[in-house]
Amino acid sequence: MASNGDSATTPQGETRRRRRVAPQPLEAPVPKLERLLPFLSLTAATSPLLGLLGTVTGMINTFKLITVFGTGAPKRLSSGISEALVTPEYGLIIAVPCLLLFALLSRKAKGILASMEQTAVGFVNGLAVKTG
Repeated sequence: MASNGDSATTPQGETRRRRRVAPQPLEAPVPKLERLLPFLSLTAATSPLLGLLGTVTGMINTFKLITVFGTGAPKRLSSGISEALVTPEYGLIIAVPCLLLFALLSRKAKGILASMEQTAVGFVNGLAVKTG
């Protein structure tokens, strides 16, 4: 806590310093407000990478089928090509909502925390002025 130069005189004539509370971050509610945000962030970041991995494995399977059957069997090649196209789609279907939800909840948690800090500092400063 920091004190400033404000002073008050008591009925006995003594001079007492009033202390003002400097804003300090509230750390107890932070874990509850932000506990799942890292998971959302991680999911949004890794989903497209898993989709890319599916593309690579699908193309590898397609090239394996080409070496075994040649290019004359398009039905057999379609399974690898389908895998290469579907997995990035699912990766993005997961990543985009997670990213939007992360941004929304992160901003909401920061707003709630700022409001709590402002209210707590105002309360403590008001309490210090009334008792001082």
